Amino acid sequence: MPTFAERLRKINPLETGAFFLSALTPALGHAFTLGAFDASIIWPTIGVALAFYTFRRRRGMAIALFLGVFTGYLFSYSILQDVEPALILPRSLFSTAGTIISVLAGVWTLGKLRFFPLLKKRKLPCLIPVFILISLINALIGNISLALLEGMRGSQLLESFIIWAAGDLSGLLIIGVPLLLALVYDKKPTALTLRHEILFLLVLTLFSILFFSDNIPYINYGIHNFAYIPFTVVAAVFLSYRMLFIGFLIFLTLMAIYPPFLFEVGYRTYMLEINMFLTFNVLAFIAIRFIRDDIRNKERNLQHRKRRLEQLFESAEYFFSLSSTPGSEDIEGRKAYAKKMFRMVFSLFDTIDYGACLVQKDGQVQYIDTVGHDIDYLNSISDNIEHWLFDLKKPLHHTHMETRLKESMDEETYAAYSQRNPALKESILMSFNLSENTTCEMSFDIGEGSSRTFDSHMYEYFVSLHALLNSFFEIEDTLQEHDVLKQQMISALLKTLALYESYTKAHSEDVAHLAYQIGERLRLHPETLDQLFWSGIVHDLGKLGLPPEITKKKGVFSVEEYEQMQSHPKLGADVIRMTNTLEDVADYVAHHHERYDGKGYPERLKGGEMSVESGVLAISEAIGAMMHERPWAKKKSRKEIIKTLKQERGAQFMPECVDAAVELIEEGLIDHQYNR
Repeated sequence: MPTFAERLRKINPLETGAFFLSALTPALGHAFTLGAFDASIIWPTIGVALAFYTFRRRRGMAIALFLGVFTGYLFSYSILQDVEPALILPRSLFSTAGTIISVLAGVWTLGKLRFFPLLKKRKLPCLIPVFILISLINALIGNISLALLEGMRGSQLLESFIIWAAGDLSGLLIIGVPLLLALVYDKKPTALTLRHEILFLLVLTLFSILFFSDNIPYINYGIHNFAYIPFTVVAAVFLSYRMLFIGFLIFLTLMAIYPPFLFEVGYRTYMLEINMFLTFNVLAFIAIRFIRDDIRNKERNLQHRKRRLEQLFESAEYFFSLSSTPGSEDIEGRKAYAKKMFRMVFSLFDTIDYGACLVQKDGQVQYIDTVGHDIDYLNSISDNIEHWLFDLKKPLHHTHMETRLKESMDEETYAAYSQRNPALKESILMSFNLSENTTCEMSFDIGEGSSRTFDSHMYEYFVSLHALLNSFFEIEDTLQEHDVLKQQMISALLKTLALYESYTKAHSEDVAHLAYQIGERLRLHPETLDQLFWSGIVHDLGKLGLPPEITKKKGVFSVEEYEQMQSHPKLGADVIRMTNTLEDVADYVAHHHERYDGKGYPERLKGGEMSVESGVLAISEAIGAMMHERPWAKKKSRKEIIKTLKQERGAQFMPECVDAAVELIEEGLIDHQYNR
């Protein structure tokens, strides 16, 4: 027989909270009517029930709500309202049934409208017709009970139906929406947040007591209710959704204790004004909060993208700093490089939860680094693992990693392993040779239960990295093949976007080759030609700092979006300057959208203020864009490209750059790229 403590642990706290809050709401609804049931009231019961069941659509929640609402109506009809004893039970049953049936119908309708998950804020407007449906169903069931139990007929029923539906609709908008948003979006408060929220509620309570009790001279609710708007703004900007829900309960409770008007004159008008005022505050709160959240999300995304871009260049810097690979006898040095590579790859992707890096020589295995795994334990059991190592020609994406691990160990080893290491959902495994008889193996893992996955873009990156690492450690003297290796490194790193779509990668390679050829026709120094090539490769990396909805937009940019797009040359240049390897090309990248006539961006350089190298990169970028289909523009023929260049000679482009580019295009410069 389970103990009392065991029974307590089985109690669902959310369902318990739903029971007690829904049991309280009929009494609150009674208080909020101020005793005038023929007015348009705010009835919180339906709003609370819908919020909880929408958030947790389970049988246990439905049962908890039914019992809570039924308990609340029994108490309200028995103690607070003037209901005949014989009618208390049947009215409680009818009222509870109406609430639960209408909520179930509403949630079913939301499911058909594909409203879930609620995190899709753009679907919130579909709540309005569903709220109307819920209100009508509950009013219909409630008035059927009045007709059957109390004999109401005709105009009385019609008026009761309208008022009932209006009260439920108000309860859904004013109580249900804030509670639903609180359940979905609010996190567990920290100690500091809790102190701020308690202070806010204390100030609101004190203000409401003074306001409704007429202790503030010359202040009247009917004229000065706008005094509550600052509370809404403060809560929306600095606090949580639950502050709106709790704040409304405080407001309505104190209004019931200190009614701000006389019912003998115009109480329906006053009640309608209260409903409208509180509904306005709900809409204002949501609008302010969503705007605030969007701004914060954009800032976070920008910072996140900037960090990823910095990590990308740190990785490139590490690659390029290796002027030669260590000799075959320097295995420890090669292990150090492999370990750095493992950490670099791990840092580039938020998707990766865990990872391991090992080396094997002559059948002996040594783990040299792990993230999330017990490295000492793995080294202690490495001899007991069968089929653990791979001589992979390309990365292996394993989608049933835990099954594979279980099969590679005996039962006793796996049991001990699973206690010391995380369970895995999927992994990407790759291997490369450190020397003739030494292999390095890496695994990058996603934990079991995660919603993330390794998509095709990430797999493509690992394929490129796999080839790069094998090439890197196979080259004994990289001085001869440094440029080839450098190009492989950049190509691999460009793929870290899920980073770039296929168009951007191809475009960057086109611009690099065009810039090199045009610069060579202009007889620029060989070192400058090399810089132009690499500036073409990385010229658009600043777009990593922009939101995807801007970089992938097909239509016309808004003013704000265009201003953000104009920031990408400077952003890319700023990050490039942080490296020692590519800093020489930063100015070229910063100015690749400047125009010869001074109408470009970001600095509006004009004529001689712009370097020839930047002019070469600018015209190469334009040619590269024109010779392929893009989301926002059609592909141009060779004749159209030449015509455009000549029209923009001395306007968008430097005259000498146009002359060189036109000559090269007429000689067949872009034939290979154009027909790709």
